Amino acid sequence: MAVLLAVSVDANNHAVMIAWAIVEGESESSWRWFLSHLHTGIPNINNPLTTMISDRDKGLLKADNEIPLVNHALYVEHISRNLQNTYGLPSRLIFNQQIRHVLTEQKVQAGFAAVHDTSPNAAEYLEDIPLILWSSLYLLGKRYGHNISNLVEVMNKWMLEEWRMCVLDLLHSLWSKSMDLRFRRLQEAKIEDEKGAILTKHMMKLLQESMDHALIRNVRYADADNTSVHTYSGK
Repeated sequence: MAVLLAVSVDANNHAVMIAWAIVEGESESSWRWFLSHLHTGIPNINNPLTTMISDRDKGLLKADNEIPLVNHALYVEHISRNLQNTYGLPSRLIFNQQIRHVLTEQKVQAGFAAVHDTSPNAAEYLEDIPLILWSSLYLLGKRYGHNISNLVEVMNKWMLEEWRMCVLDLLHSLWSKSMDLRFRRLQEAKIEDEKGAILTKHMMKLLQESMDHALIRNVRYADADNTSVHTYSGK
């Protein structure tokens, strides 16, 4: 038996479990059934602004065409950990520092060459994973700040009591807890609105971070069509 989860975030960056199901195992047929019902239940999830982030579960990868318009991404930290566990720490460090976040093809290729020099097998492992699923340069969708599986892990911890229950009690408990959590968060949001809040606390935090970041940048005129942005150190 396996529990399949679809987890997202609300406007305050809180983890929200939007769908769950108990199936016989994490097979292609189970994931296909789950995703088809997810699509039916939330039709507008099927659009290019949605990114489905997952691990490399083969059943899920084969079934992801049930929601054809969404973009797909892998948990980058899982790839990073696999590199260290299988091929050693040096490969992971090169991946983290010289490949995963770089934004030019030249730097990506240089990073791959560095991994190959350290471990040809590690380089082959990376080459087998399509760049459009994990590279910041090639990724088709947006990760919205999520590179690790914390969202799912938070939900797993939230469900500790349920793991010991029989199937019907498990489903009933998940429904009750989810509805209770949703109600409490809606009440908190209403209280914020009564105080005249325009943005959620999370969005205010992101806006402040963006403003702080802008204060240490200088925009310079380059030519009729371009400007350049510099840090105060001149970079």
